[in-house]
Amino acid sequence: MQSCVSTITDLTGGFGVDTLSFAQSFQSCHYVEPQRQLCDIMSYNSRLLHLDHIQVHQTTMEDFLPEMDAVDVIYADPSRRDTHGSRVIGLEDCSPNIILYKDVLLQKSRLLMLKLSPMLDIKRALAQLPETCEVHVVAVDGECKELLFLLSKNKTEDVKFVAVNLKKDQCEKFCFTAQEEVEALPRYADEVKKYLYEPNAAILKAGAFKSLAVRYGLEKLHPHTHLYTSDIHLEIFLGRCFHVAKVLSVKDALQLKNEIPKANVSVRNFPLSADELRKKLKLADGGEVYIYGTTIEKDRKVVILCQK
Repeated sequence: MQSCVSTITDLTGGFGVDTLSFAQSFQSCHYVEPQRQLCDIMSYNSRLLHLDHIQVHQTTMEDFLPEMDAVDVIYADPSRRDTHGSRVIGLEDCSPNIILYKDVLLQKSRLLMLKLSPMLDIKRALAQLPETCEVHVVAVDGECKELLFLLSKNKTEDVKFVAVNLKKDQCEKFCFTAQEEVEALPRYADEVKKYLYEPNAAILKAGAFKSLAVRYGLEKLHPHTHLYTSDIHLEIFLGRCFHVAKVLSVKDALQLKNEIPKANVSVRNFPLSADELRKKLKLADGGEVYIYGTTIEKDRKVVILCQK
């Protein structure tokens, strides 16, 4: 989006943090919020920051839409709490229900931008929002924080995914399309090799399971195991890399307690949870050793002992 040449309407204003951010890049901003106190706060802050191009509208989205002029971008961050204060995830359970207003929102804008729960089922949401042209998955230090869906009534191309992991000193970014993921043909490892790779949370949430392996030349451990292996150490990988020390059967792994007192235990495509596996192995949590319970070729269940 080009800086300072567009109009945007934030239909779920709240405390106005998003609107104030948008005001740095848009020529005209509309802030919509039904609560008088929040509108007063927004008006005060915009004056204090000399953001005179922000217009405050004390009303609901539902009442504002019929009279609203068309803008370049409409933004909405639906509330993820129900009337009882319980957390909700699905689009149809959030307030406002964007699915009910989607058509008019797309008529009133060139681009509809939705900030949604990181727990949302992306595949289901895409079926509910077929006008989606981009999905951005945002993680901070390996923890998924937000999903951002971009919709356009003039969508013509395949859905683009952007997986971003923000770290203290860098930004990890991986882009792919839905069709690229469908058509990707990764190699599958016949054994766990010298290095083990685990993608960051944003990539896993975005679903780049096969395209990541093809792009980086890695072998996948199993069609349903999203861990990767190679005899080559990649200097740059969007996630964690481990040096593999041992690959054990679950039965043989029971003897690990005689070698190591504690370990960081994770599971991927494994019948036990991480806590259950740790208790079964009788290991304390922590230390420099990492253990993955997972499934490899021929559906074999193994325990991989490794170090960063």
